Amino acid sequence: MTSTFPFLNDISRLSVMNPFAEDKVGNEVIADFGVVAQGADEPVISLSGGNQQKVVVGRWLRKQPTVMILNEPFQGVDVGARFDLAERTREVAGRGSAVLVMSTDLEEIMQVSDRVIVLADGNLRHDAYLSETNREEILRRLSEVE
Repeated sequence: MTSTFPFLNDISRLSVMNPFAEDKVGNEVIADFGVVAQGADEPVISLSGGNQQKVVVGRWLRKQPTVMILNEPFQGVDVGARFDLAERTREVAGRGSAVLVMSTDLEEIMQVSDRVIVLADGNLRHDAYLSETNREEILRRLSEVE
């Protein structure tokens, strides 16, 4: 199920892939992220959008990344998957990774961010910690005309 190409060193020896190690990675992602799948051999394309997102994020989070960049990470996923992904994103940040979330969904940003930076028309319009701003201020800055 999971594409293990980026992690070949973890599942191969002397350039020979170990299918048991590959299945182990898939099963860990399924268990850790609550992916609804029949097993590690199920093609990712056959999963729901939320489960596909969990697989993509899950395989990268197997190792603590130094920097994680997510572009529209919750697009097309259900509320449950959104919650799971947001929780995992915050956990990674809490363990010291820098996490950059780019989104046009303000609710998404408010859910996962500590700091909000508003860029519009190539200009910095707002830069504040979430504790120092609010939804209305962010929306106001987004709609400012230069």
